[in-house]
Amino acid sequence: MVTEKGDLIQTIALSTDGKEKDRVCKGRPDQWCIFASVLEADTGHQLVNSPSRATAASPSQQVNMRYTFDANTGKVTQTVKLDGKVIDEMSTSSGKPFDFYTEIECQNWAHGLAHAHSYLYTTFRLNQPDMGWRDIINNWQTSNADPETHDGGKTWYVSWAHINETFFEVVSQTNSLICLLLLVLI
Repeated sequence: MVTEKGDLIQTIALSTDGKEKDRVCKGRPDQWCIFASVLEADTGHQLVNSPSRATAASPSQQVNMRYTFDANTGKVTQTVKLDGKVIDEMSTSSGKPFDFYTEIECQNWAHGLAHAHSYLYTTFRLNQPDMGWRDIINNWQTSNADPETHDGGKTWYVSWAHINETFFEVVSQTNSLICLLLLVLI
C-alpha cells in the first residue's frame, strides 16, 4: 500500500536460490520467506522488525495479510498470519493509503520463474463509497479478479484472484534469484 506520505507498505513473500533465504528465514528451497515490510519514501530505507520475524512458508500454507489505517493516529498497522497464527506485525505513521495492486518483481538482475498463485477472500473497506475501485482491482495482473460490492462501493470483495506465472529472462549470471510477490495496498 502506498500512503499519502509516500511510504510503500507491503507484505513480502521472498523466494531465492537458497543463500539469501538462509539469511532471512532458514527456509527450504521449496519455501518462501514471509514478512512485513515498509519502504520509507523520505529515507529510502526498508523497515522490517528486528529481530527478524520472517517465517518460512510452504506452498500449501495460507498467508493472510491485513492492513488497517487509524485516521486518529495516521498509523497503518500491517498484520501477517500464516495458517491463522500471527507471525509478524508492524505499525508506522505513514498516513492514509489510497490505492491497491499486486506485483511480482525480481531484483538485482535476477531471473527465473515466479509460479502462479492466488489471493483468496480479499476485502476492502473504504471510508466512503467509490465505484472506481472496480477498475483499480481489475488492473491487478490477474485473469479473474471480478470485484463485487453490495453497498454501493464502500466495501469490495474479491473471492479469488489468480496471478499467472511469470518468467523473468536472464540478465546476468552473477546474481542469485530474488523474486518477490507483493500484495500492495496503496
